[in-house]
Amino acid sequence: MKTPGRWSALSAALLALPPLLTGVNNPDIFWHLSAGRRMAETGALIRADFLSWTLAGEPWTNFEWLVQLIYHFLYSAGGWTALFLLKTVLLAACLFPLWRILRLHGREGWAPAALPFFSLALLPMSDLRPDNFSILCFMLLLWRLEVLRLSGKPPSPRQTACGAAFFAVWANLHPGCLFGLVLAGLYGAGAVMELKGRGWREWAALVAVCAAALLLNPNGAELYRVILRHQAEMPLLKAEIAEWAAPDITVPYQAPGIILMAAALIALLRSVARRRMPPAAHILVLAFFGWSAASHSRNLLFSTAAAVSFIPPLLPPAASGLRSFAAQTAAVLAAFGFAWSPAKPDFTLPHGSLFSAPPTGAFLRGNAGDLSGLRLFNTWNWGAWLGYETGPAGYRLFADGRYLFHPLLSEFAAARENPSAWLAMKAKYGPQLAVLPPGRERRLEKSRLKNGATAWLVRPGYEDFFPREEWAVVFWDLRLAVFVRRSALPEFRLNSMELRYLRPGEEGNALTLARAGMAPLPVLRDEARRLLLYQDASPASSAPLLKAWLDELESACAEPGASCG
Repeated sequence: MKTPGRWSALSAALLALPPLLTGVNNPDIFWHLSAGRRMAETGALIRADFLSWTLAGEPWTNFEWLVQLIYHFLYSAGGWTALFLLKTVLLAACLFPLWRILRLHGREGWAPAALPFFSLALLPMSDLRPDNFSILCFMLLLWRLEVLRLSGKPPSPRQTACGAAFFAVWANLHPGCLFGLVLAGLYGAGAVMELKGRGWREWAALVAVCAAALLLNPNGAELYRVILRHQAEMPLLKAEIAEWAAPDITVPYQAPGIILMAAALIALLRSVARRRMPPAAHILVLAFFGWSAASHSRNLLFSTAAAVSFIPPLLPPAASGLRSFAAQTAAVLAAFGFAWSPAKPDFTLPHGSLFSAPPTGAFLRGNAGDLSGLRLFNTWNWGAWLGYETGPAGYRLFADGRYLFHPLLSEFAAARENPSAWLAMKAKYGPQLAVLPPGRERRLEKSRLKNGATAWLVRPGYEDFFPREEWAVVFWDLRLAVFVRRSALPEFRLNSMELRYLRPGEEGNALTLARAGMAPLPVLRDEARRLLLYQDASPASSAPLLKAWLDELESACAEPGASCG
């Protein structure tokens, strides 16, 4: 490489790092941790659901078992920092095979643009997830296939054996190995086309042996059955889960991947117009993975890997010198401003904070003797955390993000928007305990106070789903609220737990009622004390709010005309 040489390569890698340093906040990480903990404790692989009461004992093809064990041991040893480092190293390692592909074609001068654009395109999958292993495996495979294509030779027996070993490991990490198999098949088809049929036996043997190697996992051919199940459920997944929907260029963190795919198409057409036919393998790979990504954004992961690898060979060598480097860097910074800056607040939250509520977890564990035997209802995104935090205390969740619960998605969606649909769901499953975000919906109702005055009191939207006469609020923090069905506990026990006044979203009501003499001060102070008992220093803690509320309570009751008692 010419000037700026190695400094340019290092600078390109450093420019690519920020999007890879996103926080660890994938809600599914918790059921992966639960599975890893279970396997470590029992010394056996998981074959059936053990986390829920709705599908307890149902067969579960746990095809990411090896990743889950890795997660468990790293988390046990180093907490969120260890998991963050794992994710960052896996994603950063993807830059190396991309760099090698650029060097194969003498296009390393495009690295200052290619590497950072690729890291931006990884944003949709830059959280901690088993897919991190798949994108690294995909990039490594792409590099070695490109080396093989450029050699003009068919795969050797040694290369076929190495491929089989590679796919056998990949099959125990993540089902993205199937995309790797497609990639190998498309490269083989392209090579056979260009060699006019020569080498087809060797390429066919490579693909067949690698396909057989995918069966070297504890679930065997069940891996294929689960993929087919996902395809059958695709309309539902697209409608209810954002990452399964079609890509949307107006979503900032998806835009780089879409732009890279468009740029690849333009570069292909430009090359053809100049009578320089791109390699058949490149055309086949871009066509298939472009079609795959168009169906749902989750597959942008693989299509952009191919696009960013194949675009530079279709371009002239980048001009050497600082001017070219500066121009590419300016383009990258503009892309960062468009894609990374809007996404940064959502991607840089403290590790594990987005879908965890330690105060609620502490409350549930502390009251497991009364609550763990109740039929628990939870929302989709919170099931994994609840299973990990409260499963050892005997709680069994309603649902989480595993494919087993996909059939419940439509019921969740309807119940979330429509109280009548929630009534039907409640009648069907009979939940006795509910742990879920209370929501921000509010409405005002005019009420007459004990002293004859009128006041506008807040009525939270959750009362439409959990009416006071049927459900009691027993705990809340800034993320979750805990509701207990009144018929589920003995009256004396429920009375000792219920929050009658200091309910989520009704703190202002409690002050108004206290001043009017309609909420006894000892009861209010006791409710605040019980809530504070389980609070901590986490982002979910309501301790600052509660302490400020207690100060406000004392001030309100000291005002002239207050009837606090």
